Amino acid sequence: MKSNYFTTVLIMSSFLLANISVTGQTSNSLPKNYFGILGGVEWNTLSVAAGVEYERVVYERKQLTLGLKGVAVLPYRYGNVAILGQSDGSRSVTKVAIMGAGNFFLNGLDTKKGLYLCGGTGLGVVTDKYRLENGEYGNNSLVRFSGETGAGVQVKLSTKMTMRISGTVFWGMFKGGYTVGRIAVGF
Repeated sequence: MKSNYFTTVLIMSSFLLANISVTGQTSNSLPKNYFGILGGVEWNTLSVAAGVEYERVVYERKQLTLGLKGVAVLPYRYGNVAILGQSDGSRSVTKVAIMGAGNFFLNGLDTKKGLYLCGGTGLGVVTDKYRLENGEYGNNSLVRFSGETGAGVQVKLSTKMTMRISGTVFWGMFKGGYTVGRIAVGF
């Protein structure tokens, strides 16, 4: 399990270091880097999970921003909130995804604040750790298509910082839909 943590931290760190701008930003521009936390429910397995994300905006035009996003869902157990029925507590899962992301701001002006629609698509790695009948553990890693769609609001905190609050649905990387709430701060 420690190798999963190490792999997740390594991927997110390299993604972050490779995308941070060296030149800095002017006081009139919006942030290019967004770091956030997320939490949500995977409905088919009745599982609650949390994670971290990093997004780097690489293109801006009028109401549209395009970027790269890395998402790491921390290890969780399938069925960890099952009230009725049986929980499969013997399986733990870690998920990491790299995707292209886009935001379209709905305010009609040439600014990136207020309500927006968001989406992304890319590849994710799902690592499933499970207990075998003989009591030992096995691992299964899959590369899967992943995506997300949703909406949110972006507000300016200061001349160099903004905050995003959004709700999205992840699909592809999970056994069903994964409804996510997130808060991200741009710097």
